[in-house]
Amino acid sequence: MIIRSAQHSFKQTFDQNTNPMLLVDLQLEKVYAANPATANILGYSQKSLKQMALSNILKISIEQKKNIHLGCRFEQKQIFKTKFCFMLQNKKVICLICSIIPVYGPNKKHLFCLLKIEDIGKCRQEHARIMLNDEKQKIKQLLFSTESRLKAVFDSASDCIFIKDKQLRYIDANLCMEKKFNMPLVEIRGKTDTDLFGSQVALMIEQGDRQVLQGKIMSFEHSKNVNNIQCTFHVIKVPIKDEQNNIIGLCGIARDITARKQTEAALKKYEEQLEVQNKDLTAKNMALQELISQIEQEKDKFKQDIIRHIEQEILPLISKVALKGQSEKYMMLIRKHLAEINSSLHSTNQEYAYNFTPREAEIARLIRDGLSSKEIAQLLNITSQTIDKHRQNIRKKLGIKDQIVNLTSYLTRR
Repeated sequence: MIIRSAQHSFKQTFDQNTNPMLLVDLQLEKVYAANPATANILGYSQKSLKQMALSNILKISIEQKKNIHLGCRFEQKQIFKTKFCFMLQNKKVICLICSIIPVYGPNKKHLFCLLKIEDIGKCRQEHARIMLNDEKQKIKQLLFSTESRLKAVFDSASDCIFIKDKQLRYIDANLCMEKKFNMPLVEIRGKTDTDLFGSQVALMIEQGDRQVLQGKIMSFEHSKNVNNIQCTFHVIKVPIKDEQNNIIGLCGIARDITARKQTEAALKKYEEQLEVQNKDLTAKNMALQELISQIEQEKDKFKQDIIRHIEQEILPLISKVALKGQSEKYMMLIRKHLAEINSSLHSTNQEYAYNFTPREAEIARLIRDGLSSKEIAQLLNITSQTIDKHRQNIRKKLGIKDQIVNLTSYLTRR
């Protein structure tokens, strides 16, 4: 009962002590217990510390171990101090002065060693300093990473990007702007729009920039002279604010749209030319339609004149002529041909479709009218052999050369 009470009292005192303490074995290899103050300083939990080897948290040399063993066993010192290097949970190392207190049992038997870290204020300051340095390093790395990504985007952009302060001086610009102005960044920094574009253009730019510094976002198109070249830009400007939401400058993005504007102007000019040409072509088409209409009217009038002349003058005269014998037959043919001429003025001559020569077309009409080869030869004053040759050509062009088809009947049906 007394032993248990003593153990409870020791544990209560051990845990509530504000000084970091470790209870270790005689060989300085194993941790038996660690109070909350130690866990807080080293960054481990009490449970994890009890499961660790002492070498994981304490850098102790063989020489230090020998001296501690000798001091505990032979010199019988109650307390002696030494300097240890402790490894924190975040792998940082701090060096602290520790008091080594031997813990004896009955008959002065050495049971444990109690390691008490001295100057806890300094220890905590060192721990806070390490933690602060860690946070600074993390913030620095995060800031560097963010700046690197921003710089990569900033310089790889194909648009001009720039930053101005509240005095409207350029304080940063990307590579695209350096190339556009053929000027390194060190020369752009500190310059104003008056230095880059002249006072007249700068005055117009400043009017918009003042509105941005009042909190307005601007988007507009603007033309200005860059290296003696007239360029057109689409510009977006936004205010830049600090942590207290105060406007400290502005950021602008300028896209060169000169080529697009030139293309649009050329396209507009081309459309205007097309419109003029279209109007001219429309006028010409109207004139052509009117001319064709006049020609058609004249053709119709000419046809009507011929028809009227044949019907009123020629055909009545032929009908009054009384012929006998063979001549009467020829007169009938003349009348028939005149009627065909009269009819052909109303329709297309189909003989052209077969590519007949004029003589073949003439002979084909006589065959269709029922004349024999001999009669055609006498009428045209050519030989019968020539008529036969023309008949063969006519049959060939009609596609009935080797067929048993009556040519007169075939032509009549056509």
